[in-house]
Amino acid sequence: MAHTLDSTLSGDSLKTYNNLRLMKASGLNFSLYCHYQVTGFFALGAGASYSFFSHALVRKEIENREGRILPGALVTLTESAGLAETVNPRFFAVKAGILFNPGRFQAGLNVIVPITRVSRINRESLKPLNGQLFLRFNCW
Repeated sequence: MAHTLDSTLSGDSLKTYNNLRLMKASGLNFSLYCHYQVTGFFALGAGASYSFFSHALVRKEIENREGRILPGALVTLTESAGLAETVNPRFFAVKAGILFNPGRFQAGLNVIVPITRVSRINRESLKPLNGQLFLRFNCW
């Protein structure tokens, strides 16, 4: 998530990088998702979602000059403890999928494509592509 050069250089020009790796984020998600029933057995879906992150779990890491990553401590970021400095607390994504409806069961696949990036401090755009496989049972 973050890759910054350490400002403390020793006399032998040893360079290390301080990294933050996003492990998990939690918050609220609001989404609108619509299905179009193509046949009685098959449907297509599309939608959009908005997420608001209130907490994030990150791991502090140090990367040495050989490229080895040395794991550090796990840190919880909250709104009052620097969350907005490293993680974009507002996240927009679009979603598309297919659904099979054999009887009372539903099985499908969704692909979630982010619109906004997750990290605020990464020079590269961090937009992770996600997917969902699901199996549902209809009660009535």
